[in-house]
Amino acid sequence: VDDIPSAAFDVVVWMGAIPRSRAQALVRHLERALAPGGLLVLIVPNVGGVAHRLKGGRWAAARGGVATHLPSQGEWAMIAGRVGFEIVSVQADGLWDPPYVPF
Repeated sequence: VDDIPSAAFDVVVWMGAIPRSRAQALVRHLERALAPGGLLVLIVPNVGGVAHRLKGGRWAAARGGVATHLPSQGEWAMIAGRVGFEIVSVQADGLWDPPYVPF
């Protein structure tokens, strides 16, 4: 992803798990790839969501203790705000348990 030109896309979609320690750097990197007025869509595991509470260690994003290192919805909102994004919508995935990409 380092070779993505600046302002190259109107929409950037990120789907996957990223540790709290790397989340702000990721959002800054994706922001640089967006054209002015572009839209960033983050599809990330919701550590405060129903699926995590019900499935516990069986939740896809909890494998190997990963969930303890993932940003919460509130942390994602703060990170996006610090980078300069306006939050348009925050959605929850309910019980959806996709195969999140490990980091």
